Amino acid sequence: MTTEQQEDTQKLSNNRRMELTIFKRPTGLVLPFVHDNAPLLHFIEPHVYIKKYVSIYGLLLNIIHFITNKLSKPQNWEQISLPAGTPSLDAVFFLSEDKGWIIGSEWSPDTTMIYTTNNGGDDWVLLNTFEHYSSSSSIHFFDENIGWLATGRDIYKTTDGGENWTLEIEGGGGNFYDMYFTGNGKGIAVGAYYDSSNRTNIFLTSDNGENWESINTGSGGDFFGASTFFIDESTGWILRPNGGNGQKTTDGGYTWSPFVIDAQSYFRTFHFIDENTGFAAGEDVIFKTTDGGENWTQIYDAVGLIDDDEVNFYDIHFTNQNYGWAFGDGGYGTKEYIIKTTDGGLNWELEHEGSGIPRLEDAFFLGTENAWVVGRSASSGRMYKYNGNLSTDEVNFSDTINIYPNPAKDQITINSTSNNQIGQVEIFNLLGAKVDEVTVNNHEAVIDVSTLKTGTYFLKIYADSGVSTEKIIKQ
Repeated sequence: MTTEQQEDTQKLSNNRRMELTIFKRPTGLVLPFVHDNAPLLHFIEPHVYIKKYVSIYGLLLNIIHFITNKLSKPQNWEQISLPAGTPSLDAVFFLSEDKGWIIGSEWSPDTTMIYTTNNGGDDWVLLNTFEHYSSSSSIHFFDENIGWLATGRDIYKTTDGGENWTLEIEGGGGNFYDMYFTGNGKGIAVGAYYDSSNRTNIFLTSDNGENWESINTGSGGDFFGASTFFIDESTGWILRPNGGNGQKTTDGGYTWSPFVIDAQSYFRTFHFIDENTGFAAGEDVIFKTTDGGENWTQIYDAVGLIDDDEVNFYDIHFTNQNYGWAFGDGGYGTKEYIIKTTDGGLNWELEHEGSGIPRLEDAFFLGTENAWVVGRSASSGRMYKYNGNLSTDEVNFSDTINIYPNPAKDQITINSTSNNQIGQVEIFNLLGAKVDEVTVNNHEAVIDVSTLKTGTYFLKIYADSGVSTEKIIKQ
């Protein structure tokens, strides 16, 4: 570059413009090079030099940044089209990759609506409408016919897939906020329910909801907005939002011991990977425990990563020790956010951002291959489905694994055709709770499933060549 050109460059660089240099080789190939804070546009060919001054005030830089950002962040969450009139959605549950249900409510008129799909969410059919509004709902199905619904102050049961419901528990004061079935017929419903004679906020069942037993913890309304999670039939936690006050049980919910995450924060959701490792999320922050909930450490602050004054997380889920997602919105529902970690929560990236006064309320993960999340937009429900691998740490060696019979009644046989050593097999229900584990240390295993309730389960198979998740049906 000549002295004159250097002087021109220096003058225009003070205006914070941009230099775009294009080298044109004799073959006609054009290679662009973009330089920040430079002013010149050069077209350079052999023996030819043309100089142009371009004053675009960063517009080109913004375009390049936008394109690069989009290319570097694949759009894994695909929005699902919902029927006209679908209200704000509170809960989602899938029995398989095809069969699922969603539930939502609206104020005017006061209604709660239940929809079902038979093709993974591509099409939805309205099943039933309740003439009341509920700010919180939870739904669970054991098969395509038998299901349970906790909405508002009441708990209902269906035996025909959701078309008709019978009232099983009639609430008093407060709402039921969460319901969780841990496997082998055991389940829990949590809320601020109480009557004049017995302050009760926990109901337990050991026969898939045929009978419920009330547990008096003496906390009453303190369970407002509470959520619950069990890692197996015995070990579970309840988390109350204010200050992250929680309780832990190791006997299936009959006795509880308290714990506190952080007195300065407001927590809405949590998830445990095993009996020791768990995550809790709320306003702006995510905390982690490695000792079953006794001690918690903050691992993430949304301020800085997400351009919003406030971020509220409403659900969090991990598919293994490394891969996890958190779902929520900005302050006052300005935007919806999904963030993702691939290293156990040490680092997070913004995977999805949406607008329209939205909020993402509830996510459902079916094994390591399917996931859905529901919420609301300004005046209706909103839903997304995940397209991608939810657990890329796992090596899928399905081609070398035989599982038979499937469906099964009493036992299954797992055989490695490549003679891989199978170390251990874990069995999980649809909600991710581990219901059984078997040590194998052989290339073949025969596993007793006779005690499992009818339904869908996932096998996590640990072998020499990696870890793979397979689905079985228990008849």
